[in-house]
Amino acid sequence: MSSYRPHIRNEYDLERAWRIIAPPQEPRPHSLWIMLIGEGRRAFTQLTQVEDAFTVPPPESGHVLPDFVRELVDAVPAAVERIAFLRTRPGHFGPTNEDLAWAECLYAVAGEVALRCETVFLATDLVLVPMPPAERSSLVSA
Repeated sequence: MSSYRPHIRNEYDLERAWRIIAPPQEPRPHSLWIMLIGEGRRAFTQLTQVEDAFTVPPPESGHVLPDFVRELVDAVPAAVERIAFLRTRPGHFGPTNEDLAWAECLYAVAGEVALRCETVFLATDLVLVPMPPAERSSLVSA
């Protein structure tokens, strides 16, 4: 296990952490990365990668991801105060409608598990971009 515990004080710190964890210009699978952040806004050393995250969970299984996140939080030996998500997928361009749907889902998951959510990021083969909640509709690639 890595001892890398980035200090996530702002969006820039989070972007820098994601760049170290998932460097740009590498092939990307369809995955979801979950970072738990504790006291002092320090990330915990263990990240969780959910592989084969192709599509947003349908409404009838909407409890699965929040339940999974609760299990992750319960397994951490200290208090978790925040959560951060990174969606990765192959491709060269920024957010698509599917990416925006993922971001919306992830912000909702954070709310459902009562954790403050850092800005959701997207990493493709060439770009790493934030998908802030207030700006999602203006980010869609053509």
